[in-house]
Amino acid sequence: MKTAPVNIDDTTTRSNKDMLDGCSVETSTEFISSTPKHLYNWWQTLQVKTQRQHIQWLDVDMMDLFKIAPNLMVKDVCDDGAEFKNRYWGSALRDYFGVDATGLFIKEYFDLNHQEQALTLLRFVTQDNRPVKVTGRADFFKFSQYVPVEACYIPL
Repeated sequence: MKTAPVNIDDTTTRSNKDMLDGCSVETSTEFISSTPKHLYNWWQTLQVKTQRQHIQWLDVDMMDLFKIAPNLMVKDVCDDGAEFKNRYWGSALRDYFGVDATGLFIKEYFDLNHQEQALTLLRFVTQDNRPVKVTGRADFFKFSQYVPVEACYIPL
């Protein structure tokens, strides 16, 4: 299935939505599931603690996130956002999506039709320093089909 590119505008309203093949993509701070809530609250707390809008990887103590670590993915920006590589891919994600994507680039685990959408989403998060909420039934990984998701992408 071929889908249109993700197009996220500069507003922060809940009406700011687009699709990543079956998933709503929006700039939002409202989450239902405990893991995205925990991650977003941790990120806000870290901004206050460091007194910086742009959190850096050096500010992160993974022990602060041990309760949700199995559900986390950490991506490194490569070539100024031309690609992203997974530094860490939690064991719960491995079990849920059926792939250990640690060390993999987007092109290695997103299917061909969705690679540019994923890159656009990740570039938006890193360049605009905003959290993004993704909800729905994901069908964009090479290794799994139509699995329910609610995710929070935060910039570091």
